[in-house]
Formats: sequence, structure tokens, C-alpha cells
Amino acid sequence: ERVARLLARVRREVDEGRIPGCQVAIGFEGEVAVFEAFGDVTTEHRLHTYSAVKPTVSLTVLELAAEGLLDLDAPVASVLPSFSTNGKRAVTLSQVLLHAGGFPNAPMGPTEFADRAARLVRYETWRL
Repeated sequence: ERVARLLARVRREVDEGRIPGCQVAIGFEGEVAVFEAFGDVTTEHRLHTYSAVKPTVSLTVLELAAEGLLDLDAPVASVLPSFSTNGKRAVTLSQVLLHAGGFPNAPMGPTEFADRAARLVRYETWRL
């Protein structure tokens, strides 16, 4: 019932012109349970979530830490080795989650974050 209400709300927002299109994806027990598209968007489109994904990533990292699969005090480089360049070797997962990693200016444009290989190269250039 809650999923049906959510989908009806999204449909209404699109139909009333508040947003041009939207995708809704809901995962449950490791599977994609719902994946619907509305308006000008199809399920084939790939959309940038920008900062909206931060809470999801943060919760996932915290769940992995609670299960003993990640150590929040471990360096990011222990998970992403290419991150260790340019003075970033000691930056921890916790510091990144708290936005306390010390990055004075670490921009990344759409063409870079759209491609995993380009993202990894960009991470390497970030300096502390």
C-alpha cells in the first residue's frame, strides 16, 4: 500500500507539471522490487543523483561497519587504493562521511563522474 501511494504521488507530481519526469527504484532483500519511470523519463535513462545519494551511501557504509565488514577508522585507500595519492593516504572513511577529510577544492564535473575510470583518475589528482 505504501509503495502504491508513493507511485501515485510521483505520477501526480509529473501529471501536474511539477517535475518533467522521474524514476522510482526500490530495493528489497537484495533485489530490485520496483523500478518505474514517469513523464519524460524511461527506465532506460541513467540519471545523476548528485548529492541526493549521500545519505544512502552513508547508511550503507555504516551498515557495513556495524556488520564488521568496514572499519570507519581505516584509510579510504584501504578500500580505494588510488585514493592514497597527493597527501590523502591518512584520510579515513569516517572523515569522508563527516566531510572532514580536508579537501579544500575537489570538484568533479559531469563528464568525469559519469565514467568510473574518469572518477578514479580524478580522485588521484585531489590534493590536501
